Amino acid sequence: MDLARLRDVLLPHVIALKDAGTHETLPTMCAKLGLPAPERKGFKRERMISSFNALEGADLTPVAERLLELCGRWNVPSNG
Repeated sequence: MDLARLRDVLLPHVIALKDAGTHETLPTMCAKLGLPAPERKGFKRERMISSFNALEGADLTPVAERLLELCGRWNVPSNG
């Protein structure tokens, strides 16, 4: 699997999750996806990016699977 491509495909969707919660709920959201805890400071977008960037390549596939499973439960706005 091309992990660099998977990372590129997932990033916009992970960033979009910033709109599905508050600063306080981001750590829980990240944990449910298998992402590292986000930094405590910064805009929600920056926090989601830093969490995703800290993810090890081997963990991308499970995160993608959880994202597909959970995104329907969260009211995530589409990018379209």
